[in-house]
Amino acid sequence: MRYYTVSVVLLAGFAIAAFGQQPARPRVPVSLAVEAEGPPGLAGQSTTNLTKPQLQEMENLIRVGLGKDNALMLVEQKDTAAHLHLTVVVA
Repeated sequence: MRYYTVSVVLLAGFAIAAFGQQPARPRVPVSLAVEAEGPPGLAGQSTTNLTKPQLQEMENLIRVGLGKDNALMLVEQKDTAAHLHLTVVVA
């Protein structure tokens, strides 16, 4: 009788653990590019572009922020597999 009780308790515990867990979601592959706005346009769009070191700093900060999200996986822009590409235009 003791063996039967222990088996039922273990089986019930396993069922609760198995059904209580969230299924693992695949991480979304994301590539990133940070670009300068380019030459001045209309008066409302005219601004000074960031320098190359400032663009690199901005890209590093964005990469760090995206890297904290467990749902995302950063990949290279030239990755041949399907992925989401995020382009950030800054000035």
